[in-house]
Amino acid sequence: MFRYIMVAPKWLAKDEYICLHSPVLIKFHWLNLKGKNMTVSLQVLYPTDNETTFDHAYYGSKHMEIVGEHMGPHIKSTTIVKGLAGGPDTPPGFHAIATITFETQDALNAALAAGGPAMADIPNFYSGQPQVLIGEVTG
Repeated sequence: MFRYIMVAPKWLAKDEYICLHSPVLIKFHWLNLKGKNMTVSLQVLYPTDNETTFDHAYYGSKHMEIVGEHMGPHIKSTTIVKGLAGGPDTPPGFHAIATITFETQDALNAALAAGGPAMADIPNFYSGQPQVLIGEVTG
């Protein structure tokens, strides 16, 4: 279904997520985050490869409304970048990249657990498979 999109149902342990494109259980061990209170980010990247389509109007209005409704209480900040170019005379590699930051790993986990409706909405604006990067904000 979607590559790298994770969900965290309540029956999973705090550091486990299910990848929606496969029945494989993926474990994320945040050993470097245990006992620390650091900002983490969730980036969702929408590649332009394979002639994918992306509805920026829908994404900016309806989809982000869904994200705010379900994940918003856990979010510190959100930045959306619309791809314009990949360099001089080079088309962009991504239609858009969303960067959502969270105060803590627990806040990210809570947002992922509540994010099912946002993930289910992806086919309404994007025809490809989004990529996801979860990371520590270092700067």
